[in-house]
Amino acid sequence: MITRRGAVRTPIAVAAAFAVTAVLATPSSAFAAEAVNSAPVAGANAARVAAAKARFGDYYAKRLAMFLEDTPRRAPGGIVFVGDSITDQSPFEAVLPGMNAVNRGIGGDVLAGVQARLDVSVTRLRPKTVCMMIGVNNFAWSKEFSTPTLLAQYPPLLAAIAQGAPEARRVLFSVLPVSEARADADLINSRVAAVDAALPAMAAKAGFEWIDLRPRMTDAKGRLAPEYATDGVHLTPDGYLAWLEMLVEPANYGDTLAAAATHWAARRSPVRKVDGVNTARGEDQVIVFTRDGGATSTRTNEWGKEAVVERGRVVRVATRDSAIPLDGFVVSAHGTGIIWLNENLRVGARVAFARGELRVTSPPPTGPSTRERLDAARGKVIEALSLAPAGKREGGPFADRVRAVSAEIATLGRKLPKVSAKAIAAVDRKAAALVVEARKTAKD
Repeated sequence: MITRRGAVRTPIAVAAAFAVTAVLATPSSAFAAEAVNSAPVAGANAARVAAAKARFGDYYAKRLAMFLEDTPRRAPGGIVFVGDSITDQSPFEAVLPGMNAVNRGIGGDVLAGVQARLDVSVTRLRPKTVCMMIGVNNFAWSKEFSTPTLLAQYPPLLAAIAQGAPEARRVLFSVLPVSEARADADLINSRVAAVDAALPAMAAKAGFEWIDLRPRMTDAKGRLAPEYATDGVHLTPDGYLAWLEMLVEPANYGDTLAAAATHWAARRSPVRKVDGVNTARGEDQVIVFTRDGGATSTRTNEWGKEAVVERGRVVRVATRDSAIPLDGFVVSAHGTGIIWLNENLRVGARVAFARGELRVTSPPPTGPSTRERLDAARGKVIEALSLAPAGKREGGPFADRVRAVSAEIATLGRKLPKVSAKAIAAVDRKAAALVVEARKTAKD
């Protein structure tokens, strides 16, 4: 298959079964013995983790310690995802059934951090495929950013991965821009564009495939589409599913959607108990702010997302310190709470709050862009999979129709933004028909 940029790419093939399977396979005895024999002694591991903490921070050290413990248990031949927090927070291990997917992301990581852990992130895992996205932390928060300095770090990292996994398929993804939610979006995205412009040639020289995610995941201004961003940087479920459209074989994309329907079932629920009212917002929480608390704004920081509700309808979405309306409330979320907010509280949705519970009474309208309409069609496929009995999902005519519609969605996603409204409308009708069929079979 050929990308829009002209580089040869072959989509990942996944097991053609809708049943979600375990992704951590038991290692063969030969590999297990080799892994144990080659593993460093505990003392050396402890010293390495301590040195990593001093160089890259506490969270990096904790993840490295987990990788050191986890790697000997992994079966070879899987697909490894290497990167920073965008990879770290990904659901790839859960939504790639039968793939032996391995998450080797570390929140806040940089290119030097990845290179320092390649043994437990790539080499000793003996993967069939290595996928990497890295770089945004090197320049997004640095006042001393230099494009040449950053770009000089990619060739040795790519060469080291190629040396450590010479037989593996190796994929380098474009660095994603940030969304309009960040005040410094234009500055960061100008840096992203400069880096992404140079990476295809570097990838080709090191034997990597280059997959540009920007045509699928950005808005008309080249920013990360708002529905794909939790806090301006990190991704929503729809963001990760759009990413996987570019990687997974279209004929097998339905397997990913089936796994996603199970993995994100609770987060897509229209009902959510809140973690507090008029209290400080904590990690992964959803808090409701009303004027009864005496404040006129939420006084929150930028690491969250908020939906302002007036007269029972979401009127705007912001990131911090939202004004609390007299005739409504503000729903303020952090971490995993943002995922629920993104799924349910887009502008236009109707929502009620009573007895400590938020209830979405009508979903948000579909946005006007072809990207948003295609995402809405994908959401209907996931809804159909959530409604259908397990037997229907795992085989038979219904499962075949799900696979066909999912493949069509994935194929159209790869062609964005050059997709006609007629094509989007056609696949949306097919997805809607699946929902009707699933509801009927659920009642039978």
